Amino acid sequence: MRWSWRSPQGRPVFNFRSDGRDFSDANRCLIPASAFYEFTDAEAGQKRKTKWSFSMVGDSWFWIAGIVKDGAWAMLTTEPGPDVSPYHDRQIVVLPPPAGLDWLTLKGPATEILTPSDAGSLQVVKEFP
Repeated sequence: MRWSWRSPQGRPVFNFRSDGRDFSDANRCLIPASAFYEFTDAEAGQKRKTKWSFSMVGDSWFWIAGIVKDGAWAMLTTEPGPDVSPYHDRQIVVLPPPAGLDWLTLKGPATEILTPSDAGSLQVVKEFP
């Protein structure tokens, strides 16, 4: 299965906003990850953007909530939590390992599952070129 489907404008959809959407009839999926990355403007004297790694405190891996459409998958996004907001205006939906099944079975309202990460739940590391 490939990552990203085509939007009506032909652009790839890698990330899909979860805010205000109903996923009860969606093909939900989980993407295993040990980290995700965000990029900020290049620092003084650097040519490339600054790369930041986000991993889950206390776990070596986590799930990213996703959906499948047209034979492809995309990651769901939400408002950024306090650990991500200094780096980006959105964040992917990060789920601790035990919460993955909640997303697949939609145990409880999606608005309670597809939330920003709590403060201090993500370790942020600046990656060096």
